[in-house]
Amino acid sequence: MDSKDKILNAALKLFIKEGFHGTSTAKIAKEAGVSNGALFHHFKTKEDLISKLYIKTKEDYKSYLLDRMVSHKTSKSNIKQFWLNCVHWSLENMDCMTFYLMFSNSPYIDNLSKKEASRNFDFILELFQEAIDTEIIINVNLNLIINSFAASVQSFANFAKDNSDNLEENLEVAFRMWWRSIVNM
Repeated sequence: MDSKDKILNAALKLFIKEGFHGTSTAKIAKEAGVSNGALFHHFKTKEDLISKLYIKTKEDYKSYLLDRMVSHKTSKSNIKQFWLNCVHWSLENMDCMTFYLMFSNSPYIDNLSKKEASRNFDFILELFQEAIDTEIIINVNLNLIINSFAASVQSFANFAKDNSDNLEENLEVAFRMWWRSIVNM
């Protein structure tokens, strides 16, 4: 692992544990086992570091999802597979998810970084738009559906942290609950 990755990993742990103001660059450098100079070689400011960490988190999430996308015959099956992939990423990357939830609306991450981090997520819009076009799900604003989807994923991940028994059964039930909220009846 190179020094930049060490810094990003240390920053992730410290930001979720101690917050933005409680985490100094000196503390990040020490945790990463690098000098302050090495940290500032890669990141101009703490704000730059947190923005880059935000972008990296979203890029890792997108790569995970795209690597696991399998085309199914129905929109429901495609959306379910996507939902399951999102849940599994959340469970496998709890620190990243916690960081994302803490800082996705933070003033320390500039709008340009937020736009860069959201680049190439059009496949999500396309997935839901196809289901709307074929009248499988209700025809509402895509952002409303996506926010409902994300809340469902996060809600289940929070539940699963403390309730790991019957995970597969609970995954099925949780998806069915969310699906019923958007299906076109």
